[in-house]
Amino acid sequence: MASAGVVSGFVADPALARALCARAAEAGLVLRAYRPGSRLDENGERNAVDVTTWGSRVNTGMGNWVPARAVRRILPGCDRLAVREVARAWQVTLIDPVWGRNTVLWPVFGEVLGSWHTDAPSRHLDRQ
Repeated sequence: MASAGVVSGFVADPALARALCARAAEAGLVLRAYRPGSRLDENGERNAVDVTTWGSRVNTGMGNWVPARAVRRILPGCDRLAVREVARAWQVTLIDPVWGRNTVLWPVFGEVLGSWHTDAPSRHLDRQ
């Protein structure tokens, strides 16, 4: 499978992670979402999604679970407590399976984040 786009990151708010996953699934995106501490994603999958091939060989995979040790290596120089919070967050990867299409992944991502920000500002204030 080739991919037009991939976004992967850490989401501290479980409700936001679930909202991203639900909307991505509705839009036909491929996703990997790992709850904090889980090596299996929400669908019981453990492996990366193959996104590019070179001949018959897989060249790039996305959506692997990232262990806490790797999170520390990804964020060198960051405050220990901040790195710990990132390591305890959901890990979410959204993948558009259609090569060359730029009309699904980013609009879905923006829609969820935009509605989350405007519809629930009190959620953000409660976390401070």
